[in-house]
Amino acid sequence: MTVLRKDPNETKTFGVNWAPYLGDSLTIASSSWILPPGVTEVSSGHTDTLTTIKVSGGVEDVEDDIEPVNIVTLSPSGDVLRKVAVIQIREASWELTEDELLVLAEIAIEDISDVQEIAEDLTINQVTYLRAEMATWNENRNEIDLELQAGTGGGVDLNTSRLLEAIRSRVRKQLGLPLYSSEVMGGSYSVDVRGVF
Repeated sequence: MTVLRKDPNETKTFGVNWAPYLGDSLTIASSSWILPPGVTEVSSGHTDTLTTIKVSGGVEDVEDDIEPVNIVTLSPSGDVLRKVAVIQIREASWELTEDELLVLAEIAIEDISDVQEIAEDLTINQVTYLRAEMATWNENRNEIDLELQAGTGGGVDLNTSRLLEAIRSRVRKQLGLPLYSSEVMGGSYSVDVRGVF
């Protein structure tokens, strides 16, 4: 189910495509909407296969989404169908900016178009979490933090590298992606095996 978004201060048009439910012989004869309190219908309409409603208002609520109900009567059968839409009322600042989407694509090592598609369904809690991860990423992505290790074997530890990989893993998990990107997993190679004896 697609989750739609609306700022409480904007007037926005939403539509429902009924074509997959109509077959070849049915069309929409009439359409009406049941709206929750606080949301006002500005206008509505329909074609043979699509209904639309323009709404205003709504109260921002990060816990509950509004669920307007679209009721259509079909012609020639007279059947009545109902469909529930889900609309999140959120401040516009809740949505990720183009720059933030680019940083997420960089972190996740995914195409920007894939990240944009995933971002459409993120909750406010996920966006808040991802913004914190992006801030840490931006603070550390160009840093080199070396730690010399004493003892047998010694060596150098790249702390920043571990931090950035941990952020990448957490961000990919929040976005619902597998641990490694297709770019990383896509290549394959072979290793020559030679006998020792």
